[in-house]
Amino acid sequence: MKNNKIYFLVLTLIALVGCNDDFFDTAPKTQLTNDTFWTSTDDFKLYLNSFYTVFSGHSYTYFSSPIIYGDRQSDNQAPDQYDEITAGEYILPESDNEYGYGQIRNLNILLDNSKGSDIPAEQLNPLIAEAKFFKVYHYFEKVKRFGDFKWLATELNVDSPELYEDRDPRKLVMDSILANIDYAIAHLPDNTSPNSRINRNIALALKSRIFLYEGTHMKYHGTGDPKPFLQESYNASKELIENGDYSLEPDFRTLFSQVDKTSSPEVILIKDYEPDLVTSSVQYQLDINSALDAATKSLVDSFLDAEGKPISQSTIYDGSGGWSTEFDNRDPRLSATVAAPNSNLLYGGVPTIPGSSQSTFHSMQISRTGYVIEKHWDLNPEQFNLRENCYIDAIMMRYGEVLLNYAEAAYELGILSQADLDMSINLLRARVNMPPMILGTMVKDVDSDFPSIDVTLDEIRRERRVELAMENFRYDDIIRWKAGDLFTKPIRGVLFDQELYPEVEVGTDVVLDNEGYILAYPNSLPNGGTFEDPKHYLFPIPIDELTLNPDLTQNPGW
Repeated sequence: MKNNKIYFLVLTLIALVGCNDDFFDTAPKTQLTNDTFWTSTDDFKLYLNSFYTVFSGHSYTYFSSPIIYGDRQSDNQAPDQYDEITAGEYILPESDNEYGYGQIRNLNILLDNSKGSDIPAEQLNPLIAEAKFFKVYHYFEKVKRFGDFKWLATELNVDSPELYEDRDPRKLVMDSILANIDYAIAHLPDNTSPNSRINRNIALALKSRIFLYEGTHMKYHGTGDPKPFLQESYNASKELIENGDYSLEPDFRTLFSQVDKTSSPEVILIKDYEPDLVTSSVQYQLDINSALDAATKSLVDSFLDAEGKPISQSTIYDGSGGWSTEFDNRDPRLSATVAAPNSNLLYGGVPTIPGSSQSTFHSMQISRTGYVIEKHWDLNPEQFNLRENCYIDAIMMRYGEVLLNYAEAAYELGILSQADLDMSINLLRARVNMPPMILGTMVKDVDSDFPSIDVTLDEIRRERRVELAMENFRYDDIIRWKAGDLFTKPIRGVLFDQELYPEVEVGTDVVLDNEGYILAYPNSLPNGGTFEDPKHYLFPIPIDELTLNPDLTQNPGW
């Protein structure tokens, strides 16, 4: 059994602390705030343990993996039932569990009780830093979802006036996030184990992620000067690169399929699963594709050909045979992400689509698009056979993302050089034997999702999409780039081949567009979803919060 089994175990403290975010109406002070508890570092560590559950990993039992299926809120995936958020059909909710301050309050309890502590600073400061890391993590999720949010520096009571004030400006919250993550980086230990307590490198990786998001969000949404935040992302990414603590896993497929990821040189943070202790059903879900998600034609088309060219410019790509030929001469990450011909993930050698004969026996594996997700699949059948007791580790942060953050931040700052590409994106390409990205030689893809941007930025965004597909990044990327119009395009699947599916009736079992591609939602979303700017770039403040606090302002359009 692996060491340092801190993460994601069901601790008795969780019941004491309480994790319900809807705390404003019901939360008395926890008994852990009395003078008898906060007397040793063990007390602080015990209290902090419960916050590690924020890393959802692959989830438990038969719940779908938030990592893999997070991309359903994007143009990368087509769920069995279309996603109401990307379809533009999300409505103002009565309540929203994402809105509350429960965990933030719990963290402030610790921070308040650290003041005036007799514990030596060299022992206490790393624990304060750990709490500030989690506070940053929670606040960043709030800002992404709701924009402006109330920054709470201390524990509140039911009669605190802050409960009835309007939200703080987004910029104020992000400045506070920056101050807290910098404190965490300055005081956390240098331990690099991906399944230990939060360490300095994990905080640097989070900073790299947060401030690339916010810097580009500011730029493309026109809300302020993005350069200071982009510089913060660039600096954090560069420090991680120059420290030399991480390198890329030699094989892209193995990075995700290996069961034990604690020794991977690329992994910065994992959710650690253990037999009969903390398990999931992720391999079983991938195998049966049970009413979950399929990949989209849009994602498949974003992978370059083997010569490093977009398929619109390729002389070696052959899409005429549809699924049977389009995986040939492509970036190897495609067949490691989406099941290609000869994949052992497919029954009968071809994807199971509506009306196909395989669906009689494997009805749970029907793919709306014909593209079955392969990424995270373990070729060894052992994990599948375990059903809900699968114990394949889940990657929460990895070095590959840091390299992508570095390249994009450098471009957005106007300082990107060939050397920057060689120490970031070109390492990712070299891993899969793809040609390097060379400045000044790239030709704009005529089918680009971003026709108005520079070709270099376009290709950096493409690299991010193909490298991080099925890792729950695409929705956030689309939002920060102010590219919501991508949600308005029809969701397409494979080029239908009657010879592969002689029993499938076109028009009855499947509906095709005018080019012969399967439409994922021909009746409900034949022309794609709807997207309103600025409304759909933020979620609404739920009704119950507006009722409790009349001074809250609603987000635009809601």
